[in-house]
Amino acid sequence: VALLCDRSPAPPAIVLSGRRGEERAAAMVRAGAYDFVSKANLERLGTAVASALAEPGAARSRPATAFSGLFEATSATMLLIDPNTGRIIDANRAASDYYGYPHQALVQMSIGDLNTLPREQIAAEMAQARLEKRRYFGFRHRLADGTVREVEVYSGPVSVDGRTLLYSIIHDVTERRRAEAALRDSEEKYRSIFENISEIFCINDLLIEDGRAVDWRVREANPAYERFFKVAPGEAAGRLGSEALLGTPVFPEVLEAFAQVVATGKPARVEIRLPGLGRHCLASAFSLGAERFAVVGLDLTERVNARLRLEAERARLHTVLDALPVGVLLVSPDERIAMANPAAAQMFGRDFTAARLDEYLRLKAWNPETGAPFAKRDWPVARALHDGETVFELPMEIGRADSTRATVLASAVALRGPRGEIVGAVAALRDVTERRRAEEALRISEARLDSFFNEIPAALAIVSRTLQLVRVNAEAAVLLGLPADQLIGRPVRELAFRFAHLEEPQLLRVLRGTPELNVEVSAELPGEPGVVRTWLASHFPIAPPDGRVHSVGVIALEITDRKRADQRLREARDQSEALNRISVEITSTLDTREIMRRVVVEATKALGAEAGALLVREAGGWSVREAHGYPPEILGVHLTEAQMRATTRAARERRPLALEDALHDPRASLETMSAYKIRSTLIVPLVTRGKVHGAIHFIYRTRARHFTDSQRDFAGRIGAAISLALGNAHSFEERERLLVEVSNRAAEMDAVFSSIATGVVVYSRDGRVVRMNPAAQELLLYQEPDWERPVQERLARLSPTTAEGKPFARGESPPERALRGETVRNVAMVVHRHDGRTLWLSSSGAPITTQDGRVLGAVTSIFDLTPLHELQEARKAYIHTISHDLRNPLSLIQGHARLLARELKRRGADRALSARVDTVLRASSQMNTLIQDLVDAARQEGGQLRLDLRPLDLRAFTTDLLGRSAPTLEVSRVRVKVPELPAVNADPERLERILVNLLSNALKYSPEGSPVELEAALEPGFVRLSVSDRGPGIAPEDLPHVFDRYFRGKATAKAEGVGLGLYTTRMLVEAHGGRVWVESEVGKGSRFQVMLPLAPGAAEAAAPPAR
Repeated sequence: VALLCDRSPAPPAIVLSGRRGEERAAAMVRAGAYDFVSKANLERLGTAVASALAEPGAARSRPATAFSGLFEATSATMLLIDPNTGRIIDANRAASDYYGYPHQALVQMSIGDLNTLPREQIAAEMAQARLEKRRYFGFRHRLADGTVREVEVYSGPVSVDGRTLLYSIIHDVTERRRAEAALRDSEEKYRSIFENISEIFCINDLLIEDGRAVDWRVREANPAYERFFKVAPGEAAGRLGSEALLGTPVFPEVLEAFAQVVATGKPARVEIRLPGLGRHCLASAFSLGAERFAVVGLDLTERVNARLRLEAERARLHTVLDALPVGVLLVSPDERIAMANPAAAQMFGRDFTAARLDEYLRLKAWNPETGAPFAKRDWPVARALHDGETVFELPMEIGRADSTRATVLASAVALRGPRGEIVGAVAALRDVTERRRAEEALRISEARLDSFFNEIPAALAIVSRTLQLVRVNAEAAVLLGLPADQLIGRPVRELAFRFAHLEEPQLLRVLRGTPELNVEVSAELPGEPGVVRTWLASHFPIAPPDGRVHSVGVIALEITDRKRADQRLREARDQSEALNRISVEITSTLDTREIMRRVVVEATKALGAEAGALLVREAGGWSVREAHGYPPEILGVHLTEAQMRATTRAARERRPLALEDALHDPRASLETMSAYKIRSTLIVPLVTRGKVHGAIHFIYRTRARHFTDSQRDFAGRIGAAISLALGNAHSFEERERLLVEVSNRAAEMDAVFSSIATGVVVYSRDGRVVRMNPAAQELLLYQEPDWERPVQERLARLSPTTAEGKPFARGESPPERALRGETVRNVAMVVHRHDGRTLWLSSSGAPITTQDGRVLGAVTSIFDLTPLHELQEARKAYIHTISHDLRNPLSLIQGHARLLARELKRRGADRALSARVDTVLRASSQMNTLIQDLVDAARQEGGQLRLDLRPLDLRAFTTDLLGRSAPTLEVSRVRVKVPELPAVNADPERLERILVNLLSNALKYSPEGSPVELEAALEPGFVRLSVSDRGPGIAPEDLPHVFDRYFRGKATAKAEGVGLGLYTTRMLVEAHGGRVWVESEVGKGSRFQVMLPLAPGAAEAAAPPAR
């Protein structure tokens, strides 16, 4: 019996024909026509087997034979199993071949030996099959070689030799399961790719009418399609192509391309642009047959936009390169300069664009440090292009086309392709010629700054962002009470207790952006207990050009004297304002009672008193008419002259009387002072028409008070004003007189405005002249029509320039700046009037503003500097006269006197005659010194003093000087102690003047025959010279003024001289960059000391060697 399972749809045929069926089945199996059996065919196989076994007739008469024939002949794997024990009763040849066990071994096994599933899974699978009414079970069987295969088992009962057994047809479905899994995986991958690829993908049907394509309809589209065409998810299917392309002009072209794809079966590519959506894509279409095609589109929107941006960036790059101050060269791999920007062309004097690289490398170039020429291979661009080297800012000196040299910093980098190959190079050259010059100028400026830092007559300190001192000068070290080297690096919080200008909040405010901060500080200096001094500490930011503040500078300038003057000025101003208020109060009414009340209140406030009382003199005593700070019951109280002894005395003396401690002053009545709680009082008598009518008391209760002369004077003026007001209230005639006086004062003010020599001009907000005094009229020659002209037009008629001859920029003249709200002081202007005269003027200006700061106009004052300018020119002529016209005849006198002295000495003349000639020589020398002092003083003050500085050996210089000065100085008294020292930087002529002045002074003021010592010693960076005498010394009060012009101390009043020697000495020393001072003790002598800087190079040689 053979069961033939055909692949064709025809049902399997069952052949019951013995050997013939077996032979046919074997042949079909050998031919390999039935190597795949479907599930349906297996089910039919089981059904056919059961039917064949149950068929009546001949078949039933031979069931064992029929089953045996089928069991052995079929190529399907079959097992006969005992349902009770699971033992394999029999197995056909196909089973032995499939499992790889011999038949004898297989029939000794149970089905459990083959099945690899646990019992629980077997039971679950059988239960699931019954539930699904399946006739097969899915198991896993292990073969003899150990492999496990997926099988489907079809089982049924069969009766063999009276026993009911189970036949099992085993079909290997391993490959089919793998194929099914691969198919599922492929479907999932396709769907994943379809859903997630960034390319546009859609399947479309071509719509054809009357034999031609008219449109297409989308069957299916992925999310990328929906995003590109901005279609809601799920709405793409069924959409027409004409609708998707929004009726753009490319629709016919795209439709024709898709129709050709369907007609020819060949793929096509077409670009689709959607301006309305701002989209662009490249679509590839391919046929799916039967008027269906698929489209894969690449979204080029970003790429097109990127290309447009790239083109724009390339244009911007060229614009930037053209605008860069740095020379840039782009070199291609073929060693051709693709581009050279204008800065490079300007740097070299020619354009290298499109030139061969070798032309560029032929330029002459040198190493700026060594002067060695650069070889072609050493140029940065050659190193980058040939060796791939990156060179950064290599200093080079390059020869320009005009034969000049430029110092540049050359950089170069190789340009590489995607595989790292060199595809070109770019070179950048920065011209630093001017920067090198600026650096040199900066070094010079820093040296000058160091000199300024050390010589400035104020305390100067620099604080870092970390609030540490990084630099202090000598003045600051004195203020802080520590040596400078111990201050550097210390946090300011450790020093703020010594000087409050270093407090952290003030420094932090400047570091955070406050432009400048000025703080007044009062403190006691170390070593001066009880002496309080005041400084103005200015905090200013120190920042590079980028604006970031990196440190704070603090300058402390002592303003003790100025502060006291300001205090006195404020007191005077406050007193003036108080007098004005009192005047307003007492002139605003004629009611005597009201005048008294107002006067007492205002006057008490003005003097800072706690209470006040106005008393009127009556027969036998005084009566209280008005009071402030007392209860109303005090008004009308009558006090006797005994009770008011101090008031009566003030009235008798007719001047203010101050009781600083009234409780212990015998001039006051203790009983009265105690009763009215008066500790201090200032009593001012009120005198009208020469008669005392009353007195006003300013009362202080809490403590004894000291009254200054200013306060007493102020109180007197208040009393005078009150007396005047009371007299005004008593007499209408007096009132009229006061009104006339007020009118006269107004006229006086007007007269003052009109008569003052300083020109004054008042401007309206739009720059027109409101008022001008005659002095300004005379200086500027403005006429009435000129007043209405704009300020620039008026100034243009005067052609104003600065003192240096430069025209004022528009808006920078004093009137224009004042109209902008600025306050300008003492701006020098040179004006050229239309009458041909040129005037030198000093102009100041200030805005006229409201309380809220609005500018209403401006006022400027003009001072004629022409006489001063002429005086300055005259002083130049005066210097010339003194230095030439007076010195020439004096030189003749000195020359003839020397000749005469030598002749007298040769002839052996008597000593008296020689002494007279020596007197002439000394007198002419003193006169020459006086003339030179006057000339140098005038030159120094006029900024015209010039020094011929050179290195000088002090030892040789002093020896030569004393030898030459023997005729005019008593050099025998001078003891010189000048060792070998480094050379000083000095003008020989001026240094001689310094030493002669000091030596002649010492010899002049010391006892005759007493020695004068000239000593020298080395200091850091300086040589200290000292001249000591044993004269009377200098009084302590004269010491600060010794070096002032024309100053002569008490001890020197009888000596010859005009007081210019030491003044000139100080100016000459300071002009050398040194300083001079004196130490003196009355009765013991004086020592004048001079510090002179060492010559350049000498300071390094004099420094001790490093350890």
